[in-house]
Amino acid sequence: MALFDPQSREWLFEQNANKYFTPASNIKLFTLYAATKILKDSIPGIKYAIKGDTLMFWGTGDPTFLHEDFPDQKSYDFLKAHDGPLVWVPVDMKSKSYGPGWSWDDYSYDYQPERSTLPIYGNVLHVSNSLEEPIPMALSRSILPSEELGITRDYDNNLFRISTGDTQEAVIPFKVYPELIAAMLSDTLRRKVLIGQKLPEQKNILFSGPVDPIYSIMIKRSDNFLAEQILLMCSSLHTDSLNAENTIAYVRQTYLSDLPDQPVWVDGSGLSRYNLVTPRTLIRLLDKLLAEKGFDWLTQIFPIGGESGTLRNWYQANETPYVFAKTGTLSNNHNVSGYLKTASGKLLIFSFMNNNYVTTSNNIKTEIQSILEFIRDRY
Repeated sequence: MALFDPQSREWLFEQNANKYFTPASNIKLFTLYAATKILKDSIPGIKYAIKGDTLMFWGTGDPTFLHEDFPDQKSYDFLKAHDGPLVWVPVDMKSKSYGPGWSWDDYSYDYQPERSTLPIYGNVLHVSNSLEEPIPMALSRSILPSEELGITRDYDNNLFRISTGDTQEAVIPFKVYPELIAAMLSDTLRRKVLIGQKLPEQKNILFSGPVDPIYSIMIKRSDNFLAEQILLMCSSLHTDSLNAENTIAYVRQTYLSDLPDQPVWVDGSGLSRYNLVTPRTLIRLLDKLLAEKGFDWLTQIFPIGGESGTLRNWYQANETPYVFAKTGTLSNNHNVSGYLKTASGKLLIFSFMNNNYVTTSNNIKTEIQSILEFIRDRY
């Protein structure tokens, strides 16, 4: 654990603060910081060029396209409004569909969709065995009835099997490949979308919306998909390619070279156990965010104890909230890092990291809550 006073610049407490821990979703704080530096205030939606009456477009990694949490669809409206032919050009994604160290057998869980250049519907299938139509409809012919309970997907293809028994519903990632994306685009735009082969030399960027809503959902809900795609969008703007690893290297060298301990940072979400971070480095990162973005902005983005996000059921306050923090949880690992408001009005920064325990995560959370209450009441 590390506890820091950003006003006096005093370290109030350090216990193993220089030791490396698996941060889990605390790595999203690095992704957030990278995005504030590169994306500025707008999401790059699509890149495009118009040749004659043909609109050629390609992806920037924007995860909001036809995503249920983002009703404002500027990219979709732009494509829909074009009268001439539409040609989608699949660009080469330098990063792999799965990040380094991800669990291969988690492919069917909604927290691990594939990364892609032009995500659509969040790269997941919403399906049930009721009479409701699946979303996206382009996958309807890939859904087969099954006598086994539950809803499953084959590992290496988009063949879904759904129980014909009791009502079932699921959100399952689908495998991304060019023909499927073109079919989904054609289906939703109600017109043929062709697949192009070569990117034009000249391009324009259509920005699809403000960045704060995507940051808020990523941090409050700890959304892995949004986090991964944010790194790809950063790469698309910074290097004109989609390479999460290049973004990480660039941000480390330019904006985070002054960290007390350089992190082992390999993905945007924290799904990988290859990530390693020290508590005092997380403190320094949070200190940078506070200085550069301000506490009011942070309260709009971070979960609030007892009120929102992953802290909704923890750190309740009798009157005003006192914890504003990001959690990070994998099996046998739970961390929480953020800001704490004390009874005297001080704002402190803390990072509490717990790895390799064999008790329940609730026991760990209960102890953390007790300690943070102690700090709140005595500073």
